[in-house]
Amino acid sequence: MNIKVSIIMPVYNAKNYIGRCLESLLSQTLKEIEVICVLDCPTDGTDIVVDSYATKDPRIKVIKNKNNLHIGESRNRGLAAAQGEYVGFSDHDDYSEPTLYETLYNEVKRTGAHVAMCERGHVNNKGERIEIIDKDHHYTTRKCLANVIRNKPSLNTVFIWNKIYDRQFLIDNNIKFTDNRVIPAGEDIIFNFNIFRRLAEKNCDEVVAYVPQVLYWHVFYENNTSNFNRTTENLCQYTNEIAKQMQDNDFCQSESVQEDAYIGFLSVLSSALFYACKENKLNAIRIVRNLKQYPYLLQTIKKNWVLYNKNMSINKNFIALLIKVIG
Repeated sequence: MNIKVSIIMPVYNAKNYIGRCLESLLSQTLKEIEVICVLDCPTDGTDIVVDSYATKDPRIKVIKNKNNLHIGESRNRGLAAAQGEYVGFSDHDDYSEPTLYETLYNEVKRTGAHVAMCERGHVNNKGERIEIIDKDHHYTTRKCLANVIRNKPSLNTVFIWNKIYDRQFLIDNNIKFTDNRVIPAGEDIIFNFNIFRRLAEKNCDEVVAYVPQVLYWHVFYENNTSNFNRTTENLCQYTNEIAKQMQDNDFCQSESVQEDAYIGFLSVLSSALFYACKENKLNAIRIVRNLKQYPYLLQTIKKNWVLYNKNMSINKNFIALLIKVIG
């Protein structure tokens, strides 16, 4: 079978949800798919459920981690095993509409884009479904890059599970996920950052294929992996990693793309300060002072301080503190 889309899904303890997720994937109208389940040492019997499905449908491929690698490295193992023309991702406790992958596949073929995305919905802990629709329906790689760095949960571009990606493009550009054991959060944001950065370098006006339909449902549970840990420490860690990527790779020759991205970059830092201040104002001061341990982040702030000051609305006390810290 010529595989059109490989769907990669890290799996941990999801015994109560994995069945619904797999059923929604195996019921896709696009039949030329493979579902790569990377079992990350589950302890609740989830592996038994997955193995049972795999014996019934050969499109399910099972990879078993010997040690707990967490979600980033588990996705990388899935990417290494993938055979599809495109790759998509699913969380183990979410579910999809039957037409998700056929619709996205047809759209990338129609447009020639490297990435296609759809609208998504959220399911709260009461089982209520809420559609999330972006107002903007025209996406370019430049716009997606800026949105990803801003990391606004209201934007389609931030997530990976409502998209498919050209697998050969990922291979050619060596794009992988960061290791959550090193950088605890933001692996999906950094992944999308690297994709849209590479695409913007080639053509900042390339269209990202867009489908105005809610085809993926992201489920929120009290303890599931979708509850992003927005600690100031994590925000600074992955922001530092993005700054490192910018500097290590001579980030994007287009000045207008750089400006969009750098403004977005500081908005993440501003978000870190916001969350810190909500907890404790002294905590915000501690975080700013601790910026010295994030050299790439600090260098990027210094380099673009005038740009930030013109475009960002940040508490003047934070600005004064930043100036004092970065010198």
